[in-house]
Amino acid sequence: MQDIEINYVTSGIYCLFHDHLNCAKNWGVYLQAKEFEQEPELKNKVIAIWISSLIDPILKEEGWLYNYLEKAKALNLIHLERYAKQAQYFFQSMKNLLSLFSPEEQVFITDFRNQLVHGFLAGRHENKRLIRYVEQGQLVEKHIPRQEYEEIIRTVIGSSSMDEVLCDLRARFTGAKSEYWAIFRELQINEKILYDAMMAGREFQFRSIPL
Repeated sequence: MQDIEINYVTSGIYCLFHDHLNCAKNWGVYLQAKEFEQEPELKNKVIAIWISSLIDPILKEEGWLYNYLEKAKALNLIHLERYAKQAQYFFQSMKNLLSLFSPEEQVFITDFRNQLVHGFLAGRHENKRLIRYVEQGQLVEKHIPRQEYEEIIRTVIGSSSMDEVLCDLRARFTGAKSEYWAIFRELQINEKILYDAMMAGREFQFRSIPL
C-alpha cells in the first residue's frame, strides 16, 4: 500500500515539472525554428498561449502541490519533500515573471489566448467576468463588471494594432532576465535525469534553484 502512495506522490510531483515543460516544448519550436523567422503573427499567438500557461500551475499550487508536499512529509520521504519545494520555487519564478506585466496586460493576454483556443467564449455573455493575474509575486482572482473588462482590453490595445501590442509583450517575455528561464532551460536539458532520479528515490539538484 505504501508503494502505491510513494508512486502516486512521485509521479504527481514529476508532473508539476513535466506538464508545463511539455506545453512549452509543443509551442517553442515555432519561436526557435528558422523557417518561422518571418512569421511574427504566429510567434505572437504562441507567446499568448505560453504566457497564459504559466497561470495553470500557479492555480494548482495551493491544491496539488501542497497536497504532495504534505504526503511526502507524512511518508518521511525527504527527497520527495525537496522536489515539491523545488516545484514551489519554479512556480514562484513564474509568478515573478508574470509580475513584469501589468494586471491589464495579463488580462489582455488571457483574453487573446481564449479567443485562439475556444470556439465559444462563455464569459463574453456574463455580467461579471472572472480575471486572474499576478501582482507583486502573488496570484489575484476577482470578478469585475463586463464593461470594466472590455475597457481593460481597449486600453491595452489603445491606438496600436493587435500584433504591435503582442510583439512588444513577446519581446519583454522572451528577453526578461528571470529565474524562470534559467530553471526552464535546465529542466529542458535534464528532464530524463530528473525523472530517473525521482523514480530511483534519489535527489536532483537544480543549479538554478538554491534549495
